Amino acid sequence: DWPDPAALIRDAGHLTATGWQAAAVLNVMNLAMIWFVVPETRTPSATALPRISLLGPIKPLMQFRAMWGLILVTVIFAFVGEVAGTIWVPSAEDRFHWNGPMIGLSLTCFGVFHAATQGVLVGPLGKWLGPRGSLLLSMTCDGAAYVVMGFITHGWMAFLLMPLFAIGGTANPILTALLSERVDADRQGALMGLIASLTSFVSIFAPLTISLIFFASRDGIPGLVWVLGTATYLVCLPFLLGAISGGKVVLAV
Repeated sequence: DWPDPAALIRDAGHLTATGWQAAAVLNVMNLAMIWFVVPETRTPSATALPRISLLGPIKPLMQFRAMWGLILVTVIFAFVGEVAGTIWVPSAEDRFHWNGPMIGLSLTCFGVFHAATQGVLVGPLGKWLGPRGSLLLSMTCDGAAYVVMGFITHGWMAFLLMPLFAIGGTANPILTALLSERVDADRQGALMGLIASLTSFVSIFAPLTISLIFFASRDGIPGLVWVLGTATYLVCLPFLLGAISGGKVVLAV
């Protein structure tokens, strides 16, 4: 088994803290890149800041029913996306008998496929299939990968699913772009803050729910939670089809 760099660092007995230190250094480098390289796209307003209210950013968005449909789709996609992150390690240990380095290798492969897909395929997919087709493709690939993960018994099969998982991850930037283009420049911060708040809430309760289902079914139906992830996608399908028609977002005021 070939470990990834993080697994090598972790398994080195006298360098147990180096992985955390490396992560801290990478975060500092990321901050420096954002600060010095990424330009500010919005001109600061000379007016005073509005009065802060928890409901303030939400009220202007309530009038767009189709936007709330897309927001619900975004939340559901975020929930399903937590399945792999929550149970990948215990599921692989139970069913494939993977060790730490092998799990690290699988996560590295996923990261490589994910980064390549985000950097290369998102734009062309959007132009070729449109937002509706791109999101349906993302949902189909991710859902198919989840179903297969629910039944496979050999670890090498999981590596074959990496491209499907990666294409499934293209939904997030597409949804963000669709939501962003529906709001004027002055409301971008409010919209992104709302999305960040909702997805953060999902990241809190989704792993708890998913792990409870996994550990309750691991002895009888070990792949149940993966299949339920695909079933959850079906919940958002009517909202997705209703909010996006013919490749364009339908707004109803």
